[in-house]
Amino acid sequence: MSEAALERELDRTKRFLRLVLETGHVNGAYVDTDLRHTWVHNSAPEPPTEEIIGKTDADLFAGSVAEPTMDVKRAAIETESRVERDITFIKPWGQNRYRTAAEPLYDDDGTVEGRCSLPSTPPTGIAC
Repeated sequence: MSEAALERELDRTKRFLRLVLETGHVNGAYVDTDLRHTWVHNSAPEPPTEEIIGKTDADLFAGSVAEPTMDVKRAAIETESRVERDITFIKPWGQNRYRTAAEPLYDDDGTVEGRCSLPSTPPTGIAC
């Protein structure tokens, strides 16, 4: 595949991802190895995205909310593999059940630098 074709495919993929994030009930985030958010797309009303960057889930939510999500992120980093779980917890705006998946994020040298791709969506047939 030519470089121009690769660039077109990358652009097409970016546009599709942006469409999915903007129109779906999807949350996604990158965290570093300390589980601090470095990038986030938050479809929930609170907290605002700018208040999430640099913080862990424990900084943002009570332990009963933070621990299940931090456990998934931690497991992906520690095992260097994809981890999927269903998580039910209560946030200020109500109870939510999510299917979550996390994968390690690697730097250019192949070292795990954090966790990426934590899409959070309701499991099939479950209403939030």
